[in-house]
Formats: sequence, C-alpha cells, structure tokens
Amino acid sequence: DERRDTTYDDTLSVASARSHPNTFVPYTVRNLLAETLICILEDGEEHCIEPQHWLELTYQQVWRRRGALSNFAQRDADELGISNTVCLQLEGSKHVFCKVSVEVEQATSYEIQPADVTGNGPPFPLHIVCDLTRSDGQKILSVSSMVTIMNACNVPLMSGILASDNSMRQVGIIPSQGSIAVPLHQSRDGILMIQPVVSDFDYQWCGEISEGISLSQIHDGSVRITQMVDMKFQRLFGASFPGDTTLFSWYACANDVDGVLWQGALYVTDYALCHYSNLIGGEMKMAIELKNIVSIRKVNTALVFPNAIEVKTTAKTFIFRTFHNRADAFRSILKALPNKKVAVRDDDVDDRAKHVFNLPSGDVILVMHPGMLHDGEGLEGVMDAVNGYILLTTHHLLFMTTDFIGKIKMPWAEIENLEKKTSMMVRNNAVLAQAGRKSALLSSSKWNRDKVFDEDMAPLWNAATSSHSGAAADVLKEKLNHFADHGTRCRTMTCNIVRAHATMVQKDPADKNTVYSRQKLRAKDSLTWTVALVDAVTKKVGADRTVGNPCIIQLHAPWVVDNFSSTALEVQFVDQT
Repeated sequence: DERRDTTYDDTLSVASARSHPNTFVPYTVRNLLAETLICILEDGEEHCIEPQHWLELTYQQVWRRRGALSNFAQRDADELGISNTVCLQLEGSKHVFCKVSVEVEQATSYEIQPADVTGNGPPFPLHIVCDLTRSDGQKILSVSSMVTIMNACNVPLMSGILASDNSMRQVGIIPSQGSIAVPLHQSRDGILMIQPVVSDFDYQWCGEISEGISLSQIHDGSVRITQMVDMKFQRLFGASFPGDTTLFSWYACANDVDGVLWQGALYVTDYALCHYSNLIGGEMKMAIELKNIVSIRKVNTALVFPNAIEVKTTAKTFIFRTFHNRADAFRSILKALPNKKVAVRDDDVDDRAKHVFNLPSGDVILVMHPGMLHDGEGLEGVMDAVNGYILLTTHHLLFMTTDFIGKIKMPWAEIENLEKKTSMMVRNNAVLAQAGRKSALLSSSKWNRDKVFDEDMAPLWNAATSSHSGAAADVLKEKLNHFADHGTRCRTMTCNIVRAHATMVQKDPADKNTVYSRQKLRAKDSLTWTVALVDAVTKKVGADRTVGNPCIIQLHAPWVVDNFSSTALEVQFVDQT
C-alpha cells in the first residue's frame, strides 16, 4: 500500500526530527572493505560506496515499492518475500554476494565464490560479514572484510603483508582508534606486520618470526593466540637462547627436586622448556633443550592427582607437578617438540575423559581417583560394581570405566544430595550423589573418603548449588586458586626503534634529572601492543573463534591508566637499567 508506506515514513521522520536537531538518517550502510561496494535497493536503484565510506538511506528509499526489479533480478536475487532488504556486490564482480535485511539485527557471514576465468575477483573462496546494529534508532549495516585490523591505542600504525618472496605489500596507515581492511586477495596468505608511525622517531617492523601474524594460520585455526614477548622470561632466559626464540605459553607448576616442590612457572618455547622458581628458600632456574628430550609422559601425584608431567633427557629426569590443566600443558609441549615420537601416551585418562564426556575447555579435571561405581538404589545388598575412574572437574562429577566408557556425568549445580555412606559392602569409603532420578554410589580403596569429600567434593558442590552465597563462592575461588594456572597471557607485538635514543652508561651522573631524562628516552626504544583475535560474526575471542569465520585483529595498549581524580596527571614509563 503506497499511501500507507508514505504515512508511515512521514510519521517516523517527524517523530525523529523532534528528538534530533540534525537530520535523522534511519539507515546507513558502511563499507569497511578495501574494495568498492555496490548497494542495490529493492527497486533496482544502485549506489557505489567507496572503501571506508558510507551510504545514508531514507525511509522512502528503503520502503518504496515501484515493482521495477528487472535489473535487481538479473543479479541472481529472489524477487519474492521482499521485506526491507538490500543486495550487495563487489565492484567488477558479476554476481551479488548477499541479500541482507536492514531490519533484523544480526551478523551474518557470506561466502565469496571463486573468481571466473577472466581473473576478476578473489582467487579463492573468502567471506564477508554483514553486521546490522541499532544506535539511537538508526539501523547501521557494517560490511567488513575477511581480515580487519583495529588500532585501539593512541599511536598510528602502518600495516603490511610480508609475502613469501620477502616483498612487503603495504596495506595502509591505521589511525588511532581506527581500523583498516586487508584486501580480499591478500587476506589468506603472508605475514601481517605492523610499524609505529611516530614523528621524530623511526621504528622497525615487528619481528617476522616471533611477532608477525600468519594470515593462513588465522583461518585454519593454528594461529598461536598466546605467542608473546614476556619481559620476565626475557630477563631470566633471553640471553641464553637465540634471538628468534619464540615463547608459546607458560604454566604455573612446581619442579619436583628430590621430593621438594619448587613452585614457579614452566615456560614453553620453540627452543627449550624453562622453569623458574623464587621461594624463601632460594632461587632456582633451569632449562631443558627440546633436542635433548628423549621421553615425555603424564604421571600422577600421590597416585590420584592427574597434574604432573615427566620429562627425561639422556642425563636426567625432571618431574613438574601441580598443573591446573595438565592436558593443555602437555599438548603445548608436544606442539613445540621437534620429535613428536618421544611423547609416551600411556596415561591419557584426562585426555580420554575430555573426549568421552565432551568437556569444554573451561571444565578442567581437578582430581582423579581409581574407584568403583556400584549398582543399586541403596547400599544394602549391593553386589555388582564396575571399576574405573572417579573424576572431579570444575563443573561435573564424572565416572568413566577402565575401558573409557562414560557412565556418570552429573553437573554439580544439578546434584540435590551429596553425602558420605557406610555399609558392610563398601565399608566407610563411599559417597552417594543424587540428581533427580539419577543416583551414583562411588567408592575407592585408594582415597581418604573424608578428606576428598570435605576438601574437594563439598566445596565444588556448595559453590555450584549456592551461587547466591558469597561464602560458598569464596570457597570455590579459594579451591580453584589452589590449582590456578595463570600461565596463558595475551599475544603481543613489539617494534624496536631503529637507533636507540640513549644507551646505558657505566656511571650515571649525580644529577638525578639527567638520569630520569635518559630513562624516559630508553622507555621509547620499543613499543608493545597486546593482540586479540575476535570472530567478526560471533564476537568470540581467541580459542573460542569459529575457524574460517572472518576475523578482527585488535591491537591494544598493554596497560591502561585511568585517572578518576580531579587533578590532571602526567604518566611516564621509565627504563631503570
């Protein structure tokens, strides 16, 4: 109904004009691609949107019905079910890659088909994201590329793609708080590099091997989201290793030296495994070159805790204990090993359990006990039992047979009753868990039932079923901190200055102002950014991204200082070496 549409448009336009002194624009299409975008309205009207530009549309343009859809239909679009949509295609392409609503708020990924024989368009399948959001009544359709780089810090950055022939293809300068799209034909191959653009300072590109981001690894899921330059690690071990040594990740754990646990951090690099501990009793630092490892396997602590890894060289055996997530640490070490055959996989109960019960990455196995699952509702007359493993995770109570068959999976939050049980059949080593109509009677001759119940089971259950209780939450937090692995840090990118502004002097002058000025200059010798990889469709970060989805590479300042006082503050980072 043409008259009804016009009335609707006029009504909304007037209502909007009253609340906004400027002209209200109900629809905006933003082209965040590196390519020119063609936007086709439902009546066949075409608009060309240059890279990093936008198109503003009125209600009349979006809602009008003229029935002149011949040009629109030639682009393989469907004339049926028109409900405020636009069609999009790349300039030079013969096909519309999507028909997208300008009313439904959602993010959708659309595949770009392979190029035709003339060579136009991308050389292989890619994806483009259309994300519709609402702001102050305005609908904004953002069209973004396969790879987008976002600069969330206050320093402009030059971005470039290092090709396999070592040629640098510059993408462009990213202003502070701005973004830039990697051209589609460059977005799957090469190494993404950055370089600060600062007046009076000349910085190098970030390191290719240790800092650059492989575009192909972003899309096949193998990119290291925890690659970093850890300053503490560099101070402790940097001088002992080659300059291009890459730190993959680190894990909180203890080095077992003759029964004494030296709690510290295990650093996993592409050159060596390094452990550092600094306790009241002294400092201990050691490194195991990967080429010298002849065997690595998982072992248990006190026979029941699956939290240790044994590493053997031709000269010595090392045991690292108290891992919060041993499976993750073992996989990280295995990826770094040049010879994967040295890994012994005879004790993969935690890996098997994760697979059998399909546990997410955040559901960590804290304790494992060999035990039995008893049949029957009650305790009296219990005859049959099956041997296996009792596993306590952050979210579940599990039982798995010795043949790796999952029998019990009870979320702590759904368990209605958890109590100690005693009988002639299972003596005083049993625990009964009940969740609705399900019940599990678990026992083990290897555990101290009271200790396991009071210190392991009860805190997890109470915290999960009484989330409103601050005390229960504190108990869980304290329990998990006992196993805490603070090891996975965000990936970083660092650029060094071409020529250092000030070198370390053997004897500083007595004038403290001169010393402070030199320290400030040295603090500018390198700039570092933290890197976050965000799924452009689901908005999930890091390992939670969907492999193959378009990606936003966010570069942030590693530290943010907020001033909530009424006085202006000057903040300076100084290098005190």
